Amino acid sequence: MSDLISSYKILTEYNLVIQNHKGVLSLKSYIEFAKKIVSDSLYSQNYNHIIIIKDAKIKASFEDINIYSEYSEKKFKKPKNRNIAIITKTPNQVVIPTLFKMLGKKMSQNVEIFSTKDAALKWLDFDKDLLKFI
Repeated sequence: MSDLISSYKILTEYNLVIQNHKGVLSLKSYIEFAKKIVSDSLYSQNYNHIIIIKDAKIKASFEDINIYSEYSEKKFKKPKNRNIAIITKTPNQVVIPTLFKMLGKKMSQNVEIFSTKDAALKWLDFDKDLLKFI
């Protein structure tokens, strides 16, 4: 797997952020990426998220998870029950999102893990027409 390529789209009309990650994704690199999204003038911490990691290899230690947990608690104090759909392809990609899901409960956000974009859109209550953006 190659270097990390991460991108995002903010769809203000849908109150949605779509993230796509390819390559080796560490939690440290994800924090830097999250900082970029948060600094975007179109961003709102109340937006729902779709995070696609189907083409990513996640690299994280327990220390990284603690660092990300501390970052999230400071940065996203009251996300007001936003929804985060994480789309994976392999069982190994589910481990870190599962920890993220557990962290989400602590921060009043709903995190679910899916293997298809259709299922993620359905859970977020979006029409399949939104697939053109993913």
